[in-house]
Amino acid sequence: MQRSQFGPYRVVRLLGQGGMGTVYEAIDPATGRTVAVKTLPLHLANDEGVRRRFQSEIDTLMTLRHPGIARMIGFGDQEGVPFFAMEFVQGQTLEQLLRAGRRFTWHETTMVALEIVRVLKSAHDQGVVHRDLKPANLMFPPAAGGGFHVKLTDFGIAKLFGETGHTRSGMVIGTPEYMSPEQATGLTVDQRADLYSLGLVMFAMLAGRPPFQGSVAEVVDCQRSRQPPRISTVVPDVPKPLDDLIDRLLDKSATGRPANATIVGRMLAEIAASPRPTGAQPPRVPSQTLADTDRISGLPDRLAPTVAMHQSPDRHAETLATDAAGREQPPRGTTGASWSAEAPSTFTTVEAAARAARERQAAAAGLRSALMMLASFATITAISTAGWWLFLRPWPWPDPDAEQRRYERIVTMLGDPDDLGDPCREVKAFLDQYPTGRFAGDVRDLGREVALDRLHRLSRHRFPTYSPKSPEERAYLEAIRLSESDPRTAIGKLRGMLADDADRGNIGGDTNDPCAAVESPDPATWRELARRQLEIVAQIVNREDATKRKEALTDRDRANAILAQAAAYQRDVETTTDAPRRVVALTRRHQMLEELVETYADKPHCAEQVDEARRLLAADR
Repeated sequence: MQRSQFGPYRVVRLLGQGGMGTVYEAIDPATGRTVAVKTLPLHLANDEGVRRRFQSEIDTLMTLRHPGIARMIGFGDQEGVPFFAMEFVQGQTLEQLLRAGRRFTWHETTMVALEIVRVLKSAHDQGVVHRDLKPANLMFPPAAGGGFHVKLTDFGIAKLFGETGHTRSGMVIGTPEYMSPEQATGLTVDQRADLYSLGLVMFAMLAGRPPFQGSVAEVVDCQRSRQPPRISTVVPDVPKPLDDLIDRLLDKSATGRPANATIVGRMLAEIAASPRPTGAQPPRVPSQTLADTDRISGLPDRLAPTVAMHQSPDRHAETLATDAAGREQPPRGTTGASWSAEAPSTFTTVEAAARAARERQAAAAGLRSALMMLASFATITAISTAGWWLFLRPWPWPDPDAEQRRYERIVTMLGDPDDLGDPCREVKAFLDQYPTGRFAGDVRDLGREVALDRLHRLSRHRFPTYSPKSPEERAYLEAIRLSESDPRTAIGKLRGMLADDADRGNIGGDTNDPCAAVESPDPATWRELARRQLEIVAQIVNREDATKRKEALTDRDRANAILAQAAAYQRDVETTTDAPRRVVALTRRHQMLEELVETYADKPHCAEQVDEARRLLAADR
């Protein structure tokens, strides 16, 4: 039976239906606004388990407010059948673009992934795991100038962190090609399951297909136990940082993936800042909607409104007609007894539900206020007395500890790899406010350390086609590229840079923005980076020279040498009380451990040293 009315909305046409939902395009006659209405199939409307899951989707969408998530407008009940209304979004799914032959460059993939990860962060911050991230649930609404926006849809199987859920223990739920190993095994999932699915989506954007295809049983088994191939083996021009990130996202163990969407966003932002291939353009999504294209057959069992509303009507889609008197007529194949133009219903907008919740809270607050009135009177008296005392004090009232608190905030930020603050902005703000304060020198030194670390990381990922802006930069780039293949030649170049050394204090000058050295490094900055790189490379070469008299130095010996030097820096971290010196030691130790992993990760005889380095890096987080 097809209904013509859901709450205030009049059905225009059936957009699609599956085993777990039916979606209509509908219009509000009072406002003319078009919406997508999702409802349960009639034969499932009395199933308590299905109704609880449907209500869970409504509850989930009410908590989510983000431009990248289709907005819920309201919900209700029509003759015992629950429904909810969503915004009607035009556009195409990523799945349709891929099926049409659209392939994305690595830079386009990075930018789209940044959009997706912002949406995931918003959902995860509200405690919601999507659990069905896939191209079919990623909409590309048309954007001005032919660019793109991304909307994530279908929260039908979303789950709150720690929620016992509405499915039986051990049940596999999700889409096999984009399912995390935890879901494929029937285990409890958290936000890292969405990050695994994000890695699969990025793989498909670059390769045109997910890494595993076949029957449901075959794909589920691959998700459980088979490591996907690295994307660089399928698409050779993918840069190494993006290749490494996708490989980490597709780690079979949730603990091997980045901890959260925020960390992934920072890594994607660094990759996006890399130079784009010549002639690369931002992804352009065709402006026509799915209503202009052929409908994709095989609707899934769970239909999100923003997916269904893009499906064009096929031979099953019907439009309501009117007779000569203007009365609505039932669709073809229905009887007058099974169709009503004015069915009783309940309908609540999201705003009304929020307002009712606020009113309940206000009523409870009023009761508490009555019980606390006597205590409040005493509090007001004390506050009034304190207010007069403060009023009679000289104005303004300086905070003697403000500078120290801001300084401690910067030190804490630099010591925590997962802190989301921008140390450069904090350093500049501090020096602008306290240019001659007692901590100004230390903060300026910390800012220089941040600038040096960022410039070194940026230099390591420069493409060979990059044109250096100064002779010092050219020499440094050549040296770090030779550090692994020919360390002795690298030492010669680094020592040549230091032949005309300058005082480290000249790095960035005495300005209040030490991080400016990242954009405009001076010769002193490159010399300081050369000195630090020389220290790392010299450790390997010196140990190599001392050992050659007895036997050839193995890769394992080199890795142990780096671990030993990292341990020495760790002792400095644990014993020093000087905060700037501690941050410097921590930064250099982290850099040496990262280079050990990158250099020897593919050498089986160094697996023990690589595992130890990874363990130490994980402990830092």
